[in-house]
Amino acid sequence: MPSEQSFINLGAISARLLNELSMSVRTIIPESVETWKLNSSSLIRDGKEPEVVAKVKKWAEGGSAFLYFLSLSQNDKLAEIEAAFSLSKAKENKERQYSRLNSHNTCLYVGSSRDLSKRLKEHLGFGQPKTYSLQLAQWAQPLSLELEFVCARYSSSTQGEILQTLEDTLWTSSKPMFGRRGSK
Repeated sequence: MPSEQSFINLGAISARLLNELSMSVRTIIPESVETWKLNSSSLIRDGKEPEVVAKVKKWAEGGSAFLYFLSLSQNDKLAEIEAAFSLSKAKENKERQYSRLNSHNTCLYVGSSRDLSKRLKEHLGFGQPKTYSLQLAQWAQPLSLELEFVCARYSSSTQGEILQTLEDTLWTSSKPMFGRRGSK
């Protein structure tokens, strides 16, 4: 049971654990990296999920640790994206949960997942409505955004703490327009 004494060596213990994590992360490299392109105009609310979901699912077979980002191919629509997201009637519908809006950036979202195709479906707006995600089909279809979904597949033995550290580092360096840094 923790006591007041627990705090005395907490800094030294934390430094040792962070150093061990640092050494573990240093050797991690992805098994494979892949990019898929899609256009938000193909995302029809309450429509059929796009073919890219099946392609991602096939690529992700046999893996269980993924780090990804979703980005724009162009940077001339950042203000339009913010306006469409902020003014969207879909956001007023409390049946769906939307990622937090940050500042303008061509990187829209950074994340990690153990079920990549399911997570992509959620971001595209065809998955679980109560999971925080971009829900693009609900508001981005008229913008005709050229998007890239870039994923890294890591060994299934990759520990959650290591994957989270990689995600946090990618998030910090990318400063995505949506979402938040840190574990769920």
